[in-house]
Amino acid sequence: MSATRDPRPSAGKVYAAAQRWRDRCLLDDRGLFGDGPGSSLGDGQALVAAYVGQLDTGAGDFWVKLRRQLAGLGPTAVQLAAELLYVHFLIAHTSSTKGATKQKRINEVLAYQPGTAPLPPELATVLDGGLVRLGPGNGHRPRLFAYLIEVFVAIKSLPIEERREFLTDPGRFVRLLDTVDAQGAAMQRHALEHLLFPDEFPAVISIQDRATILRRWSDLAGPADEHEGLRLARLFRGLGGGDFVRIYHAPWRWRWDEPSPAWRMLGEWGRLLLEAVDLGPERHHKIDAAERLAAARVSTDRAGSLDLPALRAAFQGTNLVAWQVDQPFLAWAAEHPQEAAGRLRALWTDPGPRGIDEFLAGVPVTHVPTNGARLSIASFVLSAADAGAGRAYEWLPIFRADMEKAYRLVEYTRPQPGATDGERYDVFLQFLDDVADVLERSGAPRLDRLDTQGLLWMMLNEEPPTAWSPVRREAFLNWRNGLGTPVPAEGRLSRPPRKLRQRRSARSRISPLSCSCRRSSSTTSCSWYGTRGRSSSMDRPAQARLTSRASSPSGWPVARPAYDSYSSTRRTRTRTSWRGCGRARESPGSTGSTARWSRWPGPRRTTRPTTTC
Repeated sequence: MSATRDPRPSAGKVYAAAQRWRDRCLLDDRGLFGDGPGSSLGDGQALVAAYVGQLDTGAGDFWVKLRRQLAGLGPTAVQLAAELLYVHFLIAHTSSTKGATKQKRINEVLAYQPGTAPLPPELATVLDGGLVRLGPGNGHRPRLFAYLIEVFVAIKSLPIEERREFLTDPGRFVRLLDTVDAQGAAMQRHALEHLLFPDEFPAVISIQDRATILRRWSDLAGPADEHEGLRLARLFRGLGGGDFVRIYHAPWRWRWDEPSPAWRMLGEWGRLLLEAVDLGPERHHKIDAAERLAAARVSTDRAGSLDLPALRAAFQGTNLVAWQVDQPFLAWAAEHPQEAAGRLRALWTDPGPRGIDEFLAGVPVTHVPTNGARLSIASFVLSAADAGAGRAYEWLPIFRADMEKAYRLVEYTRPQPGATDGERYDVFLQFLDDVADVLERSGAPRLDRLDTQGLLWMMLNEEPPTAWSPVRREAFLNWRNGLGTPVPAEGRLSRPPRKLRQRRSARSRISPLSCSCRRSSSTTSCSWYGTRGRSSSMDRPAQARLTSRASSPSGWPVARPAYDSYSSTRRTRTRTSWRGCGRARESPGSTGSTARWSRWPGPRRTTRPTTTC
């Protein structure tokens, strides 16, 4: 295995598309999207004259200007521009640019001129995946695209034999790139290095990250006067020892970088909770379930056919998989015992993401339709590979859909739309390793994946320990609800870190808005409050002054209709809809309740309302 080539199936599609571009467009004069001629040196030079040589400083964004700059070009040059944009988008993770957005932009460019070849479906699906989060790179797209055009022209200007040498020798390739001015486009250069030579150069395109990594392991990088890309390649081979190096994940990430405030808070809260709870019962329950499943595996192997009663007993003896999920799966296994036995034996023999994909390929979607349900089945079946094998429970953690909430707490990179089920499980396991790593950095003992999952489940679902003070309990619940609340000092509730407060203020026009309504036997009293940066309850005089206003504050563009409705009646509230961050929220009705909203700015940052009647 290469230390720099991403082994995920979705990454393999990216590499295959990059190789197709190299063979058809750089080594030959064919188009990437069609079988006809294209990608000629003349078309590249036309793009240089129309785009690189004529900087558009007029109004509009990159796409508006691009349309103006390419207006006078023919179909083949426009075709080349769209194909180079495809290469530009190829490495971008969908958290930076969605696959649908990539396809939309490429199709818009193809529509500039009639006669262009459409984007093939097999290449369009590749855009649902990616390798690297671009971050601020989207703001430099004009320069990145210009650099890509210049590199294309530099390669196509060479004779075919020299082209072949440069595109097969990584050392000569980086020297060729040195001849093209990369000022402001270093990210695109680093992306090209990895896409065309994934077994040599790592997928690290940030200038700052590359410099930091080289400083951290300078002894592995080699001579300082050698080319940076070649030094980085040697460093990764030294770290991995033949295995793929996940430089942005455990165990490497926080050896060269510092955890973000969100990760540090998760580590602190996890350490405190670990000191107050006992993970033993949860651990033993999972191990017992895995051992029952291992017994079903042994009996199936000995008999040469599926031991359905033992398999059914393993599923029904635990609550790790919901009965609504395992019953349809067991029904399918009863209908097709030979196929089920073969799929199970294959997964137990070859555990891991690839084995999960092959196992689930034989389970009909009609029986287990959703991704979460299918992964919970596969991960539970996979746990038999650990039981009794003397392993550190590498595959025992059961996939749970509620881990999405934990992803949001630390802004973790979620699986992409093009990811397979096995990849989703691999991301889940990697997240557990990252959590265990940050817990250890916070002073907690090192946990394996099994205990890390148990602790995370308690952090997301259980009530805080009763031994904690009320202030700490409230702060923990606020943190779990996405408010970024750190561990408080004794006796007072701490505010979120300044960076989180600034991010929240920048993304929303109003701060968290809360309403508490309590209905007595005949009247309803309502306390509205909202400030820019903090929320606090009101005493009765302040409440009277607020509710006597003629209209709601101008800083409440979303909540004004509900407030004005209340302020005009004073006694009752009708059921209305409160919308924040694109999601509908329900206000207290006339049935009497206590409801509270907490609005976290940005998409998917709004907690669900909790109602106590």
